[in-house]
Parts: sequence; C-alpha cells; structure tokens
Amino acid sequence: PDMGNGRYSDKLSYADWLRFNSAQRVHINFVESIASYLILLLVAGLYNPLLAAAFGAAIVVGRTVYGIGYVYSPSLRVPGAIINAVSLLGLLTLSGFAAWSVIKRRQWF
Repeated sequence: PDMGNGRYSDKLSYADWLRFNSAQRVHINFVESIASYLILLLVAGLYNPLLAAAFGAAIVVGRTVYGIGYVYSPSLRVPGAIINAVSLLGLLTLSGFAAWSVIKRRQWF
C-alpha cells in the first residue's frame, strides 16, 4: 500500500517514513525466504537434528541482526547477511547429505 500518500503523509517525518519503509522491506524479504529456510531445515533435521537446529538458530540470529541493521543503516546489515548466508549454506549442505544418504540406501531396480 501507499503508506506515504494521502492524509497520513504528514504524520511522520521523512526519516521516520524511511525507517518504516526499511522495516517493511526487511519483513517482506523475510516472508519471501522463510519457505526455503523451513524446507531445508526439515530435510537437514532428518539427517542431523542437532546441527540443523544450530543452523536454524543461527539463521534466526542472522535475520534479526540483518533486520535491525537494515532499519537503522543499510550498511549495518552486512554482519547479519553473512551469518544468514553461512547458516543457509550449512543447511543446504546438510540437506544434500541427507538426500545423498537416502539415494545411496535406495534400491532403484
């Protein structure tokens, strides 16, 4: 929605509208990516639940740091993005191992 138009446009200062817009962007980015995180977390958790839980917790921390950093200064989002990327790579690797172990044990013919 157009949050800066109409009768609400004079309720906040420009800096507050910018911060509000940044918070909306962080939220939408999280909503767009949560499905892939959860699927990878489920598949990786079937293979190694403790390590998958650790990566899942790291993603929560990384997304929180990313969100707070992005709202207050977009250049501060980098540490959260790094934590998030490393955790996502870990979940992707664990999911790959889980898939490989299922394929290896399966008799296809």
